[in-house]
Amino acid sequence: MPRKELGLHFAFGKEASPWMEMEMRMRMKGWAGLGWMDGWMDGGGGMHSCLPVLRGRPVLGGAKMTSDIVCMLPVHFSDGTLFFLEGLESDSWRKSGKCERTQILRNRDNYVLIARPDEDEDYKAVFQLMTDQAIQNVPGIKFNIHIYEDPMPRGLPVAFTTEWKSKTYYMCVVKSNNKMRVEFKEGDVPKRIDGQTSNVIFHKMSLSEGDSQFFRFESALEHGYFLAFERDESNITRLIVKKAMDEVDQTTEIYHSSFPPKR
Repeated sequence: MPRKELGLHFAFGKEASPWMEMEMRMRMKGWAGLGWMDGWMDGGGGMHSCLPVLRGRPVLGGAKMTSDIVCMLPVHFSDGTLFFLEGLESDSWRKSGKCERTQILRNRDNYVLIARPDEDEDYKAVFQLMTDQAIQNVPGIKFNIHIYEDPMPRGLPVAFTTEWKSKTYYMCVVKSNNKMRVEFKEGDVPKRIDGQTSNVIFHKMSLSEGDSQFFRFESALEHGYFLAFERDESNITRLIVKKAMDEVDQTTEIYHSSFPPKR
């Protein structure tokens, strides 16, 4: 089936609520009819469920569901436009072609994440306090965040890659002896991932309303396990995978920003 992509543009007014807005404009590719969104954003770039779109006319509250209603799959929110896709299988992820390149990941202490694929398994990714000038020539510090399509997203599905010694590595979660840890494997992230779990995909989730800078990244390998940072007895802050017991665990809060330019 050919891909059919639909974009909804959001123009937020001063009096608009966080999730509803005053004016919507739609742009379409390859569609015969119009449709309107009938759902709620979760604030993290994803949606809680598939959205019904009725070919030819809006789907309003109380509309009767018919065979003309198509399940649209939200895949990406960028520059005020929410993109949907029709026809993705319910048990697979697929690269959307969207990518946030050369990103720096930091924790709540403003420490910078550095990937070290050659190190011992517990120290393959560590956080260090560094200035913008100091990070310019550090390998394993620039991450590309690849955005995937997911028919049933818990957040925005993403995967991470980085460069190390002129080679590309992708981040993944490895489970061994009931313990989960972060690994980096040589190669690029796959274009398509089948199944209901993945050790490559992370669900990017927003925090509570009012904090748009930090996110949580839940592993798609096992529900409730997040990327986090931990300081060990040697005073080294490591990237780990941990089960979050509540939503106020600041060790699971990470933000990313573009790589700073040279001065």
